[in-house]
Amino acid sequence: MSPYRSFWIPEEFVRIYNRFKWILKREGKSVGAHLREHIIKYVDVHDPGNPQARLTSYAEGGPVDLASIEGQVREYFRTRDSKGFSIYFRDIAARCREKVSDKKAALAMAERTARWLHGRGVKVWR
Repeated sequence: MSPYRSFWIPEEFVRIYNRFKWILKREGKSVGAHLREHIIKYVDVHDPGNPQARLTSYAEGGPVDLASIEGQVREYFRTRDSKGFSIYFRDIAARCREKVSDKKAALAMAERTARWLHGRGVKVWR
């Protein structure tokens, strides 16, 4: 798979896009680097979804979706890192197993969480 991507912009947006490129060049940045930075921030905010629990999960027997659980686990370890604690993969996996009964799903969630933390500059010890 090629690492190159392209996107379409409407004709009336070309002038703004060219100005955008000119400003980034003046600042010594590339368009690709700037877009990657914004994509990472967007994904950080929107993936795996809102980490807050849904109202239905407070009802007895209410559903709690995996995205919400994963968001809570990510937030827990991001907060621990900001307090200076070392983050170990085994701790992430144990936390996921506490929250999810399916072992395979819990391990996959732990892997995604570790990659997510690593992408934010957090050292996850294996």
